[in-house]
Amino acid sequence: MIKISICGGGNCDMNGSFETMAAFIKAVDDAGLYSDVVLTKAFCMGECNNGPCVRIDGVKFRHVHPEDVAVLMATEVVPKVRAEQ
Repeated sequence: MIKISICGGGNCDMNGSFETMAAFIKAVDDAGLYSDVVLTKAFCMGECNNGPCVRIDGVKFRHVHPEDVAVLMATEVVPKVRAEQ
């Protein structure tokens, strides 16, 4: 199971973490990976000047906006799901 956490701290929320979460929800749904991925909203990740921040299986990514989600899905999420199968 791959865990994706999107920072929900104040600065990340103001910088678009809600939209980033929505993009991840859609991408996971479109890829049919709901049984392989857990999406959560996390408390502040301590990167207030670098948000929105996303953590994928413990690896933090900074400045993640909806337009970045497809690349992260292709390079980080899908390969990890395949490796676990």
